[in-house]
Amino acid sequence: MNLYQTFNKLFATPKGVAQITGQKGQGVVVGQTLGGVFVVLSGQAEVGDMVYYDRQTHEITGQAPQGERGEFGV
Repeated sequence: MNLYQTFNKLFATPKGVAQITGQKGQGVVVGQTLGGVFVVLSGQAEVGDMVYYDRQTHEITGQAPQGERGEFGV
């Protein structure tokens, strides 16, 4: 791994995954994370969609694949 890749890993934007549970209108949606926490996100998505979002700005960054999800302790 080169120095550039190491630097990018140190300052990578933290991302999360949430399932959209409701819409508030004007590009604001409500989602539930895999851990069960509800978050208010900005962006376009439909109820039931799984999305990736930036955990600092709460903006939707893309669609996440549908399917069974789970969390594993480290």
